[in-house]
Amino acid sequence: CVGAFASWPAKLLFPVLCVYQAVLLRPEGRARLATKFGKLLPKLLALLDESAKAPTQMATLCLFCNLLHESSMCHTLIHHEDFLEAVVSAIESKSDLVRFPAARVALNLAIAFPKDGGADGVMMLGSILPTAVLEEKNYDIAYFMTLALGQLVFCNDDAVEVVSAMDFRAAPVAASFAKHKKKAKLTTLAHEVDLLLEAGGEIEELD
Repeated sequence: CVGAFASWPAKLLFPVLCVYQAVLLRPEGRARLATKFGKLLPKLLALLDESAKAPTQMATLCLFCNLLHESSMCHTLIHHEDFLEAVVSAIESKSDLVRFPAARVALNLAIAFPKDGGADGVMMLGSILPTAVLEEKNYDIAYFMTLALGQLVFCNDDAVEVVSAMDFRAAPVAASFAKHKKKAKLTTLAHEVDLLLEAGGEIEELD
């Protein structure tokens, strides 16, 4: 299956991504996929190129979101520079279809990054998310970007340093959605993130 995937034209791969999502539902499927991940990854990254159609990028990001739940593939991805750069690019996309799953991937990365320093991805996300979330106009995307920031700085001195250096505070994010029907949820989250930043990342974990 992986060999066939690698040889197919990119424009025909959208339905195949759904097959891989189904494979990931089974433990034996995840284990099998992990053994072939080195061959699969370059093809998946090609589907995140800016020239790819938004639905294809969306489906690929959703697949990566689930791949981050498997330990060996997660370990590869959190240290993979090309993947991290692709996520940053997706966060900056003009398409909501791309930015929404990118925010979910950012959240999973923030949870997966080691808290003891040395992860380049922490610096990359910590540098892009504060600006991106302040400019975001979609509530759901802004919520997950804010949640990703909270998880990123939680018990992570490097992340706190990077985000604080940008003078970021989450309260203005919540304020920009003051008329949204779910404003209270984002307001609470923004307050918790700001408390985390003020405390150097050392308070109770975010929900």
